[in-house]
Amino acid sequence: MVEATGLSQLTGCMMQHLDMALLSEFVERWQPDTNTFHMPFGEISILLHDVHHILRIPVDGELMGDDASPDILKSDMGGLVQLSVDAHVGGKWKSKWYDTGAMHAEGLLVRGGELKIKEMEVQCYLFVLLGSTLFVDKSCDRLRPTINLFMKDHRRLTDYAWGAGALAYLYRQLGVATREGGDDARQRLAHYRQLLDELSADDVTWTPYGRDGHTDIPRSLFTGPIRFSDIAEG
Repeated sequence: MVEATGLSQLTGCMMQHLDMALLSEFVERWQPDTNTFHMPFGEISILLHDVHHILRIPVDGELMGDDASPDILKSDMGGLVQLSVDAHVGGKWKSKWYDTGAMHAEGLLVRGGELKIKEMEVQCYLFVLLGSTLFVDKSCDRLRPTINLFMKDHRRLTDYAWGAGALAYLYRQLGVATREGGDDARQRLAHYRQLLDELSADDVTWTPYGRDGHTDIPRSLFTGPIRFSDIAEG
């Protein structure tokens, strides 16, 4: 059931694989007004065809524009983990985030027939998977309940443009991170800063997927707004 969603390969890029010093250095160079990294030789960005070729997830499909009130999100999360709405108030539910620490500690209390149990397990697994990869929070233990809106029917998971939603979310999170300041004390961060300062256009592989890489997925050339829930970027 997980394989059929086209998202199972995301298990290979969970939080523990991230190089935080390298990410911090790229955050320093991000300009939210243009959604580009400012490099010594000019500007460079992450595009839809990068998402497609690196993550192999759909960039074409239904727009991930659904949104819901906090009460609806809270109710849906209660149904997902089989806990009452009031149970979320005690630290598990924080505004637009859900604290997964209790989710791991208590286990998934699914009830019903065997098929329903499997479907609920798949939904919970994908909720954690997507919240730990495409829509990640730096705390490592908070997930956006909005993710659950797109998983009520796991058979429709292949209909969504996950790549476009993930890119919109990435643009927004990079913009937020640039306003929070960084840690200049780490030696590795200073090392990466020097490497990028010395980077030239000749050091960049401009066609990593071949000269006609766009032919695999023409919609990766899309220009216009992309969206995930209440986040819209252009």
